[in-house]
Amino acid sequence: MKKIILILIFIAFLNFDCTAQEYEYEFNSNSSDYDSVYDASGFAEYKEKVPDSITEFLEDIGIDVSDVTSFNKLFSKEGASALFSYLFSNITAPISGIAVIISAIIVCSLCESISISSESGALVRLLASLCVCSAIVLPVANLIFVCCNELCSISDLMLVFVPVFAAVLIATLKTQSASAFQGAMFISSQIISYFCGYIIPPFCSSYLALATAISVSNQVRLAAFCEQIKKCAIWIINAAMTLFCAIVSVQNLIASQSDTVASKTVKYVVGTSIPIVGGALSDLMNSTGSCISIIRTSFGIYAIIAVIIILLPNLISVLLYKFTLSMCGNVCALFSQNDILRLLNSVNSALSIILAVLCCSGVMLIFSTASILVLVQN
Repeated sequence: MKKIILILIFIAFLNFDCTAQEYEYEFNSNSSDYDSVYDASGFAEYKEKVPDSITEFLEDIGIDVSDVTSFNKLFSKEGASALFSYLFSNITAPISGIAVIISAIIVCSLCESISISSESGALVRLLASLCVCSAIVLPVANLIFVCCNELCSISDLMLVFVPVFAAVLIATLKTQSASAFQGAMFISSQIISYFCGYIIPPFCSSYLALATAISVSNQVRLAAFCEQIKKCAIWIINAAMTLFCAIVSVQNLIASQSDTVASKTVKYVVGTSIPIVGGALSDLMNSTGSCISIIRTSFGIYAIIAVIIILLPNLISVLLYKFTLSMCGNVCALFSQNDILRLLNSVNSALSIILAVLCCSGVMLIFSTASILVLVQN
């Protein structure tokens, strides 16, 4: 009788092991499990906050969050063509400003060549400088405000993404990494939102107005002062970005190592302390963690791509403006129009500040997400 009972218990154990392996296979292959985790994560609410143009662009390419390999379509020929079309439709280029600036340079040179007195030549140069101001300074000031508004919207978007991604990290027993990610993203988003909303627009506008006044009037001799302001602003922005990335790197590295130790400890305790079924439960935890890690990677890559696509049109627009100002400056040097050349250089300096803000803000947001993705994956 005892032998029969032992045989039945042994057969029951074999059936349980087979059932555990079958459940692991179904969990990885069944899409309903993925959909349930996707719905519980709250990523749908984040996706609603993404601009409709970005969402439609990614859907047209065929990028799906449920399939990690679909992100490779962005680097295909069709994806590159769609990205070029999207950027071309959202980039603002100073096409009309180029014609106005070159025309003002040529007319000013012609008038100076036939002017009788120095007073009339100075008046012509002043009128040409004012004409260039209306053609390029106002569009540049508008571009600065647009860039700051885009950065504020990106910061708000990432604040919605933070609890979603942190919940997925916690579900994979990455509690320390989730805490580090929340702190880094919250600090970076708040800093970017505050500076772009309250400091950068008035600072760039004041700098642009002061630089324009210096360029138009020879009586105001503050050119060296404005140049030092630009250098100090760019240096402070770059130093803040470097310090932030260094702190986030060390913090994420320590958090990921702590999570690795904690995760292995939990799996070891489950596998050894629970009799009979401990090994099966430990394997089930591994399979569940693998599924959620796929979701975690998809969410992180989607957020990074969204930030890049939102920033790219503004970055390219600023670079086009800087290239245009440099080319027009060469034309000014060719016709010896030093007043207009100083004005263009001053506007170019203001664009350098907003370019540094765009690059540093994008790096801070992208690096915070990418670093935690790489570390928890390893």
